[in-house]
Amino acid sequence: MSEILQPGDRVGDGRYEIRALLGKGGFGHTYRALDTTTGVEVAIKALSLRSVSDWKRVELFEREARVLETLNHPAIPRLLASFHEDNGVRCFLVEDLVPGASLDTRLKEGWQASPEEARGIAASVLDVLIYLGGLNPPVVHRDIKPSNLIQRPDGSIALIDFGAVRDTLRQAESVGSSAVGTFGYMAPEQVMGRSTPASDLYGLGATLTHLLLGLPPSEVPHKKLKLDIRAGGQIPEALASWIDGLIEPAPEDRYGSARAALEHLPALDGSTRALAKPDERALSTELPFATRVQLEREGATLRVRIPGGKMSRSSALKALAFIPAAAIGMLILAQAKQREFVFFLLVPSVSSFPALYYALRDLLTETWLTIGPREFRLERRFLGISKAHVGLTQSLSGVAIERQLRSVKGWKKDQEELMACVLNEGALEHPFGERLSADEREWLQQEITAHIQRSKKR
Repeated sequence: MSEILQPGDRVGDGRYEIRALLGKGGFGHTYRALDTTTGVEVAIKALSLRSVSDWKRVELFEREARVLETLNHPAIPRLLASFHEDNGVRCFLVEDLVPGASLDTRLKEGWQASPEEARGIAASVLDVLIYLGGLNPPVVHRDIKPSNLIQRPDGSIALIDFGAVRDTLRQAESVGSSAVGTFGYMAPEQVMGRSTPASDLYGLGATLTHLLLGLPPSEVPHKKLKLDIRAGGQIPEALASWIDGLIEPAPEDRYGSARAALEHLPALDGSTRALAKPDERALSTELPFATRVQLEREGATLRVRIPGGKMSRSSALKALAFIPAAAIGMLILAQAKQREFVFFLLVPSVSSFPALYYALRDLLTETWLTIGPREFRLERRFLGISKAHVGLTQSLSGVAIERQLRSVKGWKKDQEELMACVLNEGALEHPFGERLSADEREWLQQEITAHIQRSKKR
């Protein structure tokens, strides 16, 4: 079979009839096809292993299928099926076909977005990013650009092509990862192989710049390594300042989250919401529901206390296993007469002791973070034992939310995956808050990062 499917070809045991080629790129070809079983047109993405020169493409193709299976949002096409043919050489994804035209197609036809249109598109995309960022773990699209935004006939926007998607924030990405995305729309950290939800905010800002100026980001003038959104002078200042908060080269200088960006999206009728000041962009005043985290400000000093009280499910189960094991061991110890027999039967209780320790550590450890005008101190306290790190406040760049792997010793040595806040101190990273909820982590990320930025401007 030819690498490129032709109209009339059938795949999926003859169920899907190819109608037309919609597009092609580094991650395969996309076709419009007819589902002959339902009579509904669908989109089919195909990848042939014969044409793959980099196995990274195969990994991304498989990841797209895995992530799409978990997504449920009206602006994201559903994954309907996935299958292989030709002894596994050809891979296929079947998705909803989104009607309408891409914003890239409209730009090529001479269209240029008005400020009102750009604001509506921004709100629609941010709604999707809020959904993706709220997943556990968060999902990063990594390729937001005009060609991946479809405007439906009713004017609504759909985000397509999750071929560059990432469903983890740190796993195997920190070192040696290749850049994935489209140059010009990629955030600087993404070019270096790292991506976070803030990278998608940059992609949105670069896209809005293209829509408003009619020029791709590569052709827009730069000012101090930053896109000059004011080039041409036709964008309202409130909207230009807001886009500035998306396209800051340093991720910690952008809005703290998609929700924060949406909350500060300025109205263009001059009657409502004021734009946030630059040093307040990442500041969220909404306290997470039922949080036990304490946050206090005293002048130029910020203090955060994270109490213990939560443990992982695996740690809890292992800790519970200690109680009957220990009881059985003590009973046998009281009744048995042979030392060798006693030792053999005490093994279950002794081996479960490390699990009890890790569970108690999660339950009783308190974390204290103090950021003053000159120094910061991150301290963990457990049963009167304190372990602290002290550094200079000026060396801090902000807080990220990343996946961490923690070694756990119980009946066997294994690893536990946790989402945590990570305080960035130059090349050093200090994780904390592993047992917080997603809302609590996002809230602390915004509050602490905003405080650090204000401290640097004093």
